[in-house]
Amino acid sequence: MSQQIKATNLKTKEEVIYTSIKEAAKELDLNYRSIHFILGGLWYQAKGYTFKYIDDDNKKALNEKIIKRLERSNLKRIVIADWLSKEC
Repeated sequence: MSQQIKATNLKTKEEVIYTSIKEAAKELDLNYRSIHFILGGLWYQAKGYTFKYIDDDNKKALNEKIIKRLERSNLKRIVIADWLSKEC
């Protein structure tokens, strides 16, 4: 099931809801990975747009997935704690 996302134009503050990352990427002429990076907190914007999940539970699930990847890569827990404190 696709997760709805909200695209915000940083210049005009216009917001548009998309049914999926693929739809947003196609409509805005972006690479879908750019949107993933923004949703995951790695990037802030792409081509003047920023993105957020509509459902906060989706964001929590994504953060948990990222934390698990960090833990598997043997990074120290302090790095994870520091990253989480910036997310809150």
